[in-house]
Amino acid sequence: MKDKNSSKIFATVFIAVYGLYGIVASIFQFTKGVRGLTDGFLTLVAGTIVCLIIYFSFFGKWGKFLRFAGRHSQADEMDEIYEKKTKNKSKKKSAYALKEEREAEMRMREIRKKQYKEKKFKFHKSCIAPMLICLAGSAIFFTICGFELSKMYGGIYVKAQAEIINSINNDGNSTLVFQIIVDGKKYLTAGADSWAGVSFIAGNIVDVYHPVYHPEVIWQPSTAIMLCAGGVLFFGIGTIVFFTTNDLDKYVGIPTGIIFVGIPLTFQIAVAVAGGFSFFQLLVSGAFVYASFGLMLLGFYFIAVGCINVVRRFTGEEML
Repeated sequence: MKDKNSSKIFATVFIAVYGLYGIVASIFQFTKGVRGLTDGFLTLVAGTIVCLIIYFSFFGKWGKFLRFAGRHSQADEMDEIYEKKTKNKSKKKSAYALKEEREAEMRMREIRKKQYKEKKFKFHKSCIAPMLICLAGSAIFFTICGFELSKMYGGIYVKAQAEIINSINNDGNSTLVFQIIVDGKKYLTAGADSWAGVSFIAGNIVDVYHPVYHPEVIWQPSTAIMLCAGGVLFFGIGTIVFFTTNDLDKYVGIPTGIIFVGIPLTFQIAVAVAGGFSFFQLLVSGAFVYASFGLMLLGFYFIAVGCINVVRRFTGEEML
């Protein structure tokens, strides 16, 4: 009952906070003209889809939705799964019955403790090859990222500040146009970054790097930061393979959550660096950033579930 209520509280808080955030973000987009109307609409659509998925999943409404869509057999299966999870949870019980239930749960905890303790870890060699491939992919991404970031410290590139003049949007890709002043001379130059659906702000000041004698050729660390997303993805998949292959699926929420948090987080940091955003400006910068915050919140939930199961491994409670 406690687990069920906790899940519903999480879902309610998530929907309320994320939904309100989507409304505020879309309003800011609507104030930016024709281009902002599309982005604001996409923000509302993304928020509605995410909130509906959370509602259907945590409140057992998938059956009703599938039945409305004409998928009656799948709807019956989803209803049956939800009923099994919530069976007898809502029935009122006498004090004697509650006492009996608590005593039975204490006995079950001791039994589960023993079962968890006796279940020895057995390494399956079948996970070695896919894990090595994923770890190699992760290492490649992080190595390239490190090489790119070395431009900031290698002495070939020097740091300067540039002002965003405008951003040119073609086919959903935004190319930043900067004005940089070096030795009293003004240079107009375009950044190499392309961000789908992000609304950059003219007048923001950003840090850029350029070769000593060529201020017109600029580089930003945001490109390198985005490479970290690939490293996080490969590392997370490799860890998931290890967990699922070696019967540790109850803890798979931890690496899954790392992917859901790590990739959006690197994207947000890269966007903030590229556009010189303050935190509030980043929050309302577009539908993609809005959706990435939703993925991060889900990621934290997955990590929490995985960590709770680690604790329950020692307390003897039933795994989530």
